[in-house]
Amino acid sequence: MSKHPAATRADHRKFCSVEGWQVVRDAVGREARHHVTLELETSDGRVLRTRISRPVGPDTYGASLWRHILRDQLDVTADEFWRCVNDGIVPERSADSTPVPVKPLPLSLVKALLAAGVSPAELEGLTAAEAKALLKGK
Repeated sequence: MSKHPAATRADHRKFCSVEGWQVVRDAVGREARHHVTLELETSDGRVLRTRISRPVGPDTYGASLWRHILRDQLDVTADEFWRCVNDGIVPERSADSTPVPVKPLPLSLVKALLAAGVSPAELEGLTAAEAKALLKGK
């Protein structure tokens, strides 16, 4: 027996609202009619997406579907979900689980920095803006 109540569509929507999920628009800029689709960009660079069937209200989810939503869409445990819904405590998603993608520097910028005497070790982890600022200072 679960220590949590059956989750409703309204609970799902409240969770997304408290955590700051954004409504996704359809291809022509309107809100989708059959589902509410929401996205959240996490601090580790992932984009999570969830869908809530309309109407958003008191209808509960089946246990299997709810486990799927928690695990695959919201990426939280049931405890984290209910702490957010009931107490306003947003989940802490670990940046350790997924590395943040690093956008590589343009080759021309790397060549210019190397030619200006910057070592390869100094280039590691620089953003393009940081690399350009470093080049201007050389």
